[in-house]
Amino acid sequence: MHSEATNRRKFSETDHPWGATVQTIPWKSRYSMGIEALDEQRAAYISILNELHAGTIDGFEHPAISMLLAKLKGVMEAHFSVEEESMSSAGFVGLAHHRAMHMAMVRQVDQFVTRNDSFDVTVPLPLLNFLRGWFAIHMLGDDLLFAQWLKESDAVQR
Repeated sequence: MHSEATNRRKFSETDHPWGATVQTIPWKSRYSMGIEALDEQRAAYISILNELHAGTIDGFEHPAISMLLAKLKGVMEAHFSVEEESMSSAGFVGLAHHRAMHMAMVRQVDQFVTRNDSFDVTVPLPLLNFLRGWFAIHMLGDDLLFAQWLKESDAVQR
């Protein structure tokens, strides 16, 4: 059983492997896919990432992590649905692979939810690292390749 003190453990600058030097990520036009709904969802993801970053620096309690995970799941579900529908409508040949990546992310986030629900106080830092990696590799890589494919194939209706 976890004590109230354990449940309310805060994460300070000294807990963070990078200290206070890691900056938040501002939205930049180069992150845009050129599809308004997807870009709004991507900006929401970055906002969640920045909230988690701020929480690991400033300290936050277990319920805040739960709230961020719930927001993240909502943004993910909406984004993956719209993105996969866009890929399907455009006839994107990489849809199956992209969908598999989305499913892997959902499984990973579900693992963080399970750990957080069991009051695992180590969740914030691995979650932050995972989300930063997803942003760098998937959102700035795979997603933007799809956006480029759309532009080149004229598959997007403007």
